Amino acid sequence: MRNPCPLSDGAWLRRHEIGSFINDIEYSPTRNRIYVTTSGGLLVEIDPVTGDRRGRFTVGGLGFESNGIGVGPNGNVYITRHNAPDNDAVRVYEPIDFREICRGGPPPDRINFSGIAFLGDYFYISSRSGQTGPKSHIEEYRTSDCSWNRTVQTFPYSIGGLARASDTSLWAEAPDPPSTSAVIEVDVRNGQVLRALNHCGAPSGGSDIEVAGGRVPSNKLLVNPDFELGNQGFSSDYAHDETLGPAGVYYVGNRAWQCSQDHTSGTGLMMLVNGSVDRDHVVWRQVVDTQPNDTYQFSFWTTSCTFPLRPRLQVSINGTPLGNPIPVPSGKGVWARQQLTWNSGGNKSGN
Repeated sequence: MRNPCPLSDGAWLRRHEIGSFINDIEYSPTRNRIYVTTSGGLLVEIDPVTGDRRGRFTVGGLGFESNGIGVGPNGNVYITRHNAPDNDAVRVYEPIDFREICRGGPPPDRINFSGIAFLGDYFYISSRSGQTGPKSHIEEYRTSDCSWNRTVQTFPYSIGGLARASDTSLWAEAPDPPSTSAVIEVDVRNGQVLRALNHCGAPSGGSDIEVAGGRVPSNKLLVNPDFELGNQGFSSDYAHDETLGPAGVYYVGNRAWQCSQDHTSGTGLMMLVNGSVDRDHVVWRQVVDTQPNDTYQFSFWTTSCTFPLRPRLQVSINGTPLGNPIPVPSGKGVWARQQLTWNSGGNKSGN
């Protein structure tokens, strides 16, 4: 597969052969050591200068395969595992003699624990569900005793590696469809997805707000603009209803057979709406921080699922309409881009 974000040519600085399939790797700056987990349940410590190594099997018996690895602020080594049984989703080892310190169990219906990251008094692990329920989760554990505390958020797509983004948020790898974003930032306090980045580090496509004045660091401010994160990141006066039967409901999904292919990728998610007879009902709303006296552009794509009916959309920011109502294009699957300009004036946010 072609690399969408090619790197410049380079050469090996040094290479250390393990002799087994590597699942994950982590560096400990306090000990200047590299830690590797392998498919055989082996934890390997490597001196990056000399290449010396030592290792041990992280558990005896059958059915164990080490997966993700992380080095905590205290220097201890944390290892997650596949197909975790009761009280054995993560194990923590002292780095000098590999002595086991504690282990933490999985919540109900969780398997295949992988990514791990640390914030304050907690560490976080990504997990996948069993045969029922949504696809993946971020779990919170107490660093003091490895006990599970809560589920931060549940996602309809895979979550892999985790990394610290800020004092209150994590980067999470989201590599599989229906997500088209390679990385999302998640607030661990409430599980909100703060932003999504594509495979080359740019915010994902779809509806967006672009800064014309240039004083806001990021030129795209909306969360989940293309709906690839599912039914989250925005609010609506409409009810979420998969049937789309009654008026005044919406559904975030893929209904190419009923309406049209998603505009962003052709196979992703989109917001489908059965319009309300109440003109005051807001179909989509999001609040973003803005700079005073800057000019912003708001754009979005629309198509019609019915013919000859032509719904109209009125865009408003902070209660003030932007222009006239916009008719949705006629013809099933005919997409049209709408773009409007707004000056923030003295406002520090836009709704």
